[in-house]
Amino acid sequence: MIIQAIIGQAVSEGYTALSLSVDPENQAAVRLYDRLGFQFHGISGTSWTMKLDITN
Repeated sequence: MIIQAIIGQAVSEGYTALSLSVDPENQAAVRLYDRLGFQFHGISGTSWTMKLDITN
């Protein structure tokens, strides 16, 4: 999955977290990001911000 490759690249480059925006009505995407460890972090306009802590 491309998102897993992005997470892996971020880890290898030393990032400590990733965030993304998702339409909360897109429940398939919300479930996917939740399964990958992203957590709800806030609302921006009509989108949810989700954050993944990738510190080792």
